[in-house]
Amino acid sequence: MNTNLTGLFLAVLSLSACSGGSGSTKFDGGNGDNEQPVETRTAGTTSGMVGGLPEEPLDARYDKRNDVLTLNLRGSDVELANDLLVAEVNGFKTYRAEGNVAIALRAATSSGGGSAMIVYSRSGDYDVQGVEFERLANSEIPVTGTATYQGQYAGIIGSPESGANFIIQGDAEIETNFNDALVSGRISNRTLANADPGNTFILNDIVLHEGEINPDGTFIGIGVTGGQIVGDTLDPGSTTTTGSYSGAIVGPSGNEVVGGVTINHDYQNVDLIETGAFTASQ
Repeated sequence: MNTNLTGLFLAVLSLSACSGGSGSTKFDGGNGDNEQPVETRTAGTTSGMVGGLPEEPLDARYDKRNDVLTLNLRGSDVELANDLLVAEVNGFKTYRAEGNVAIALRAATSSGGGSAMIVYSRSGDYDVQGVEFERLANSEIPVTGTATYQGQYAGIIGSPESGANFIIQGDAEIETNFNDALVSGRISNRTLANADPGNTFILNDIVLHEGEINPDGTFIGIGVTGGQIVGDTLDPGSTTTTGSYSGAIVGPSGNEVVGGVTINHDYQNVDLIETGAFTASQ
């Protein structure tokens, strides 16, 4: 079993575009003569990940017909079915493997053009924690103008040492500047979805500092700050030491985004690792 968990939470980013296309021009939806042309570029399906074991990519497949996730680790398939006790968290459906060897949260965008999924396990041979996101259909990616995307965030804070975990929910806001190919954002209103009633945690906002939008509409940012965990149980709090995020612009007109975040919370020399995913739309 791989015990080098530190490498799990460095910025392991994998982006692979499957197809591209030619550019076009559309209008931004203004009124009458005030409509402004927006140049776009066609981008094909793609996928990427944040986190995961360093020597093997996260391999999680979703079966839409049967609503089942399959996680492959070291050649073994583990099936995760929809959790009947906690069916969803903040718009993310919750999945659990038999015997609780793994849990996952997955959400798709309104158009169905993108999805994001968090997978977590601390069960001996199945140690893994990561996010996978996908563009599932072609998208017209703007190359001019700016846009704001707002939506949902869900994540898992886990302890590599104890295996304990907490599920988080919050709001996501992503800002894009297509003129300069830049992206930034914030995860706010973070709360613990499965904490004991007696725990009064405060989860500070996560700031996603400026990153770069690639020509295929994927993006990467290596600057993540904030996200400190404070409260009665963890007082005086934690400090974020490392972090990264990545994602993809999706939807028929580039009107949606999906992606993931990973940050390492250092609390009194104990690592608490957060991996989260977001889906948002204009």
